[in-house]
Amino acid sequence: MIMATIEKSVFREYDIRGIAGKEFTAEEIAKYEKWYGPFPGITLTLEAVLEIGKAYGTIILRSGGTKVLVGYEVRPYAKELKQAFIEGIRSTGCSVVDADISLTPIIYFATAFLEFDGGVNITGSHNVYFYNGFKLMKKGVWPLFGQELQGMRKMIEKEDYEKGAEGGYETLDVFVAYKKYFLSNTTLARKLKIVIDTGNGSAGIFTPDLFRDLGCEVIELYTKPDATFPNHDPDPEGPQNMV
Repeated sequence: MIMATIEKSVFREYDIRGIAGKEFTAEEIAKYEKWYGPFPGITLTLEAVLEIGKAYGTIILRSGGTKVLVGYEVRPYAKELKQAFIEGIRSTGCSVVDADISLTPIIYFATAFLEFDGGVNITGSHNVYFYNGFKLMKKGVWPLFGQELQGMRKMIEKEDYEKGAEGGYETLDVFVAYKKYFLSNTTLARKLKIVIDTGNGSAGIFTPDLFRDLGCEVIELYTKPDATFPNHDPDPEGPQNMV
């Protein structure tokens, strides 16, 4: 059975999330257990992600869509997860536009502004680097959550997928449209001097130059992407992680 390779726990209320990768070192596992308790092992495998992609592509097609946008954030094995996920989507006949490295707000914007039939960002959100997952949307940036995610899990259990000629594939830098829209609709009453701490996450690729183009003087802190977040966890609500 397919579900033997997929942990039910990864289907959460608002997203799909689990510990992703191929293997972690003994040192990394010890670090995890020091802070979070017993290490549960890999819960989001590439095989599982392939099936999740098939289910997502099926949902889009059955809702009348044909093309979706997929982006990912810098985390360990994120590229491999993206490739498996896209392979699953395309196997249903649904086409994919690959945004490459992105951010959830950029994918939200582009899904609506460029009128895709769905959008997905591969992200572990504010969790430590062991985790990765999927924020899934339908047309109009309508999120898949709750019972719909559980319905996706049941679809995978039954292998209830659409099957057709392989869907198309293309790449697109959606940040171009995001940046143009942002700068066209944002003005500052005065020039600002700001510190930007992106915590070694993907935002470091986009944010400093975006605010410089807006007219700000920018001081960068931890803006070089590093999938292991060596300076602090990517949780902006933790006081210890704030500038």
